Amino acid sequence: MVLETLSRHWWAVALRGVAAILSGVHAFVRPGITALALLLVLFGVLLVVWPAAGVLTLVVLIGIAAIAFGITLLMLGLRLRRARRHDRAAAGPHHRPATA
Repeated sequence: MVLETLSRHWWAVALRGVAAILSGVHAFVRPGITALALLLVLFGVLLVVWPAAGVLTLVVLIGIAAIAFGITLLMLGLRLRRARRHDRAAAGPHHRPATA
């Protein structure tokens, strides 16, 4: 019965095969975008199945990203401050800051 149906619609099976091959080639050529697409689909499914857990997870991820971004900005600020002090010391006592 199943083989009869498949043999009648051989073109649909062949089309699925071509789509699978093209998807596989795309996954090898662009693995980053493929992984992102799979992650988003998986996250979407989990969000539909468990909406409360999904929203809580999203809030936690945003919080982690904000903390990491804040630490990065703090480190950059301290590094720029240190570089500014180093430039003043290297210029000597007669250094005049440039005016705008």
